[in-house]
Amino acid sequence: MWRSESILFNRKAIGIEFRDDSVVAVCIKKGVAGIEMVSSVTFAYTGMDTDGEAVSGLKRFITRYRIDEKSVSVSIPKSWGLVRFLDVPAPGDDALERLIQYEIGRHIPFQIEDVYYAFQVAGRKGNKYRVVLVVVHKEKLELIRKFLEKIPLQPDIINISPFCILNAIELSGYKTNIFTELSGFAVRPDVFGNKDTVCVSLFMGEHERELAVIKGGSLIYFENLVIDSDTPAENLCSDFFNKIDIILSRLSLNKADRVLLSGHGASGLSTYAARRPGLEVRVIDSLPGASVDTGNTDMYGLFPSVGAALAGLGLGSIKVNILPDKRKNNKKTGALITKISLALILFLFAGLMISGIIREKRTLEAIEEDVRRNGPELSAVEKLRSELALMEKRRDFLLNVRDNNISKLEILAELTDIIPMDAWLKSLVFKELPGKDDARGELVIAGFSGASSRLISLLENSDFFENVEFVGPVTKGTQGEGFKIRARIVNPDSFPRNMEQ
Repeated sequence: MWRSESILFNRKAIGIEFRDDSVVAVCIKKGVAGIEMVSSVTFAYTGMDTDGEAVSGLKRFITRYRIDEKSVSVSIPKSWGLVRFLDVPAPGDDALERLIQYEIGRHIPFQIEDVYYAFQVAGRKGNKYRVVLVVVHKEKLELIRKFLEKIPLQPDIINISPFCILNAIELSGYKTNIFTELSGFAVRPDVFGNKDTVCVSLFMGEHERELAVIKGGSLIYFENLVIDSDTPAENLCSDFFNKIDIILSRLSLNKADRVLLSGHGASGLSTYAARRPGLEVRVIDSLPGASVDTGNTDMYGLFPSVGAALAGLGLGSIKVNILPDKRKNNKKTGALITKISLALILFLFAGLMISGIIREKRTLEAIEEDVRRNGPELSAVEKLRSELALMEKRRDFLLNVRDNNISKLEILAELTDIIPMDAWLKSLVFKELPGKDDARGELVIAGFSGASSRLISLLENSDFFENVEFVGPVTKGTQGEGFKIRARIVNPDSFPRNMEQ
């Protein structure tokens, strides 16, 4: 018997397998951490009114583990029903239902009013559906209903044990996360492969050997094999693959891409199966959620009940439900659940967006309050920053003047020093010459002097001027010699330090 600690946000499900001589019940739960086994129990069962011990035992089982669910998923033996694979034309859903009823009348030894049936479309090839059909006599299911009503429990899903086993095998690799739990969209495990994978499963139970062919995640063939348990593993492997080759040829399939081996002796058989080239072999030797020691319990004997419980959680690719009322409402219920899940996702997304906007608004309000409270200090800082920017601007201007230009005041000071007392200026023209050799500008002066020729030498001797020359002839007048002189202005070799100060 398996037990485990509780998981947050978990959903519980009960799976019950009815056998010819016993009944096995399993409780599992699924949460954001995955699937976990809660417990399992086995009681004798005969299908008669003398099964009071099984009824009382299941009541204790439900009470002990606080199982609130009143509906269960049920697995029944394949021997209680018939399984057929049909290739039928591909009309609409309503026409398909009528075609299935017609095929039931052709393939079963009962009146259609005396049976419950279920089918699943496994695929489409051309204009035909591949359909798996399960038919069970009503008498068998009514016995199950009466038994469960005494507990009381209500069957929600009834499937045959081989299909429940396939669900348990597929979901042995089940993983989940918070998004899938909130959205309700389950991610299909990779056990059966992708839509193009041809997968063959062999389950070896205590008394049965069940072979199934799955293509694209859908069951397209199933058969019970009669195998001597004393057959050596190497011979058993050879017989197994000979059987597979025959079945694949009948299904117009070239080869198997993957083989799944599970049950008693699977590990030994895999040693020989792995020798076949180009074939992937996997051994499924654990149940979903079975992370603890199984003790004396036959783990492989729990595959049907666990697979039934997983179907109750909406998991598994083999979705066959023999209950007629549940089968008819299955599509509508699934569509409704999908719509509700999408609505919840949109609601949560909108809630997250709104909460983010509210949080940002509160942050802005807090910042505005801080600005209002610290207004005087911020104004003083802003004033200091403006004054500092102005001082930096003035400093940069002065540094630029110092490093790259000769000021007009320096030129006037130089002329004042070198022009003699008997000369005076009536005009002075300064023109900048950017980018022309080393000259910083051009100076043209005009005036009167007692000896204008002497001015040429005086200007040439200055560190500020070069290329000094007369512009036009010298004229004589009552005020002295009239002159007009042009000179180029350059940076002096020794810049006066007192100007920098």
